[in-house]
Amino acid sequence: SLISSLNLSGKNEYQKAKAIYDYMCSNITYDYKNLNDPNYTLKFSAYAALINKTSVCQGYATLFYRLALEAGLDARVIAGVAGGGNHAWNIVKINGYYHHVDVTWDNQYSDSSSMPNYGYMNLSDDEIAKDHTWNKKHYPECPSSPYNYFRVNNALLDSKAQLESMLYNSLQMEEEFITFRVVRGSILEREINGCLTDCIQKAANRCKYISVPTFRYGGVPEQLTFFVQPDYCYR
Repeated sequence: SLISSLNLSGKNEYQKAKAIYDYMCSNITYDYKNLNDPNYTLKFSAYAALINKTSVCQGYATLFYRLALEAGLDARVIAGVAGGGNHAWNIVKINGYYHHVDVTWDNQYSDSSSMPNYGYMNLSDDEIAKDHTWNKKHYPECPSSPYNYFRVNNALLDSKAQLESMLYNSLQMEEEFITFRVVRGSILEREINGCLTDCIQKAANRCKYISVPTFRYGGVPEQLTFFVQPDYCYR
């Protein structure tokens, strides 16, 4: 029933994985209430995530796995360590390339359920290994991440000029949310905290017909992922 509601017919593999990811980030919360209750084992299940809308990481990973298989995607559940404890997440194959997907971490890091930050959607082994560890012998390699959310959407940025251009194009299209990631080690990483508001205003001022009188922005600075939510009106 859920797969039918996601309208996956005609979508490519990336779009199917993203639709599942978006649904889970918007509808499931982490089960802090039962996290330390050893007798409540339902929290580990896909059932808890799907029906009760709350689970721990194993429930998230198992549900993503089941939904991906139903959508015709090749997916696995990974058992590893992250954040100082045992953790579960997924890998999914998109157009011949395996990618890591950690819905749990993206969901916990999001500012709201309506704004997933995509920081852990479709990463390579090297990218996710910065804060996740696992026995690589037991799983397929993810040597690159061509279908990383930010690469697919041209939102992996390394300069103020790139940022202003991306913001301008997104504002012109009246996008509800504008999400981007800063390249680690870039000049923009050093400047982003001081220049983001100015870049938004400059991009808005260039728009001929659209005015952006107010906006809010946020994100996960430690992941260098950010979002902008503009309010639009016409000039």
